[in-house]
Amino acid sequence: MTKNYAYEVKILFDEIESKASIFEGFVQYGSKNRTDKMIINEDSIFIFCNRTNLIDLDGVFNNYKSIIYGQIIKALAFYMGTKKTAPNIKSIQISCKKNQRLIASKKITSSHFQHKKFHTKFQGTFKSASLRTIFEENKKGASILKTITYVLRSKTKEDVFDRFETLWKGYNGLYKEITQETNDHNCHVKLRAFILANPNATLNTQKILSKLDSADLRSKIRWRDLILNDFDTSKKAVAFKEFVCRYSDSRLLSVLNLVLNYRIEMLKNAVPPLDLVTQQHITDCINANQQCDSEIVAFLCIKYMYFVRNKSVHGERIDRIVGITNKETDEVTWLSNILESLVVDLVNAQALY
Repeated sequence: MTKNYAYEVKILFDEIESKASIFEGFVQYGSKNRTDKMIINEDSIFIFCNRTNLIDLDGVFNNYKSIIYGQIIKALAFYMGTKKTAPNIKSIQISCKKNQRLIASKKITSSHFQHKKFHTKFQGTFKSASLRTIFEENKKGASILKTITYVLRSKTKEDVFDRFETLWKGYNGLYKEITQETNDHNCHVKLRAFILANPNATLNTQKILSKLDSADLRSKIRWRDLILNDFDTSKKAVAFKEFVCRYSDSRLLSVLNLVLNYRIEMLKNAVPPLDLVTQQHITDCINANQQCDSEIVAFLCIKYMYFVRNKSVHGERIDRIVGITNKETDEVTWLSNILESLVVDLVNAQALY
């Protein structure tokens, strides 16, 4: 079918003098066989589209399901993910031509945009090849696009809890893509297995956590709250024993040795008793003195952060009325930096899933 209408999208940025090229190529839409040409420069973005129908240009901006709108979002996400900055948009103009004759045009200027700045430093760098996946018209491309937009959006949040929650949304979608599961528990089991089986997939995050010793892990984590929350009844004695015994990192086991007393009676009263086998595992791992940074990644970013996130989402903590910094805000800031690093790592490791 002949594509009679040629559309050009032109996005101009304010206060950027460089015209250096960032990306030029063809971007899929609708299916793998249909493409638009995209040119992304430091000061501008151009998208060239050919369509069979005349499109309502107002609808491009009003309908979030518009394909051209989707291409604009992909281009901006690629730009911001590459440059690690949120540029001020001067204008977006869409023009439509038929037989080289202009038949429609729509332009919106800076007054229509909510200009946001990034408030935090990027915890890692998206690889260009990984970002280009968002231009692919498939499930993985769509999932990674959503994750990247949440990472970018999180950087505009001034409240630390808003930032963490926004990051979690991106992380949630990404780990469902990695594991091909929908239930959180199944996702977490498979994500942990993925992280441990592919240590090279989380090197940036491991580098951050490798500096932690057992004293750091003891002081930074609310161990009592975590254990009493996740293992709240005697029926969970086996689960608690398995939780302890699935780790081998000596730093982590040194801390678990100190906090075992929170549920030692539960282990003793189990049938059969589980205290001695649990304690023996702890002793063996401490004596082996082995460090496994990927286990720390899995523990913090799956077990502990899920606990922290649920306390917030389920309304189990007092929300902040004024922005007074306290131990909890420091914790969430620390966790957010680690979570962002992991999300970047996992996006970059997409060849593995």
